[in-house]
Amino acid sequence: MNTAMLKHLVTFSVGALFAFLIITLNEKVAPESLISNKNTQACAQSQIPADGFEVKKLEHKQSEPKSNGVSADHCKEEVRELRKQVATAEQRQQLIQKTYIEQLTAAATETALLQQRLSKFEPSEIDDKELKEMVLAPFNSSVVGLPQNLKKSIYDFHKREEDLDWGYIKQQQISDFIRAHLNYEFVNLLSVICKVDTCEVAMNEKLDRNTFAASSSSEEEIQAFINLAEPKYKAILDDIRISPEINMEISLHMPGRFDLYMIMNKR
Repeated sequence: MNTAMLKHLVTFSVGALFAFLIITLNEKVAPESLISNKNTQACAQSQIPADGFEVKKLEHKQSEPKSNGVSADHCKEEVRELRKQVATAEQRQQLIQKTYIEQLTAAATETALLQQRLSKFEPSEIDDKELKEMVLAPFNSSVVGLPQNLKKSIYDFHKREEDLDWGYIKQQQISDFIRAHLNYEFVNLLSVICKVDTCEVAMNEKLDRNTFAASSSSEEEIQAFINLAEPKYKAILDDIRISPEINMEISLHMPGRFDLYMIMNKR
């Protein structure tokens, strides 16, 4: 046998050996690490659903589900566990959202309170003399001593143009309500002004200190009456607060023993 033929024979033998090895490796079973898939993946690939019922395929010949090494009971347990985890995650998400909303609300409330406190002491360009001329006496003397934010709201209210729409209707409604009240016979309705969404109301009682002074009552009797008797306007004020027809909330009221000044805003 010459050298050339020997070389061809060796080359053929080596090639045959490589071909055999490649075929053998392709047909060899996968490593154990690939066979041992996670239980969740095995359940997902299974033809047996989580509730344990077998899926029947619409075929001429029913085929048996192929086993993948995971039982139906194990899949059901896996689903139950995953559902528990999902429920826990949802509860945690809701708790985080609730906590965030509560913290956001608390921060907004704190900011509003601080701004309100600031507005009480912040310098104002409102002319007290002009404001005093706007408000009916004797309440004007008390109004100029209010915090800056309240003075500004009253000043801005009186600076608005006359409201012949909502303001006129609401003004008549409040006036009629007070005049129809059982205690109206004891009070004088001094003023009702409404503009846009705000109303200013002023009233006093017919029986005041001057009336008592003109009578024969002693100072002790007058003071006892003042201390014990409830102002007649209070019942009117209480009924205005809860009246669905009026439907306004009182943002400022300065009650005296015999008179009342208040600002109401539309709800």
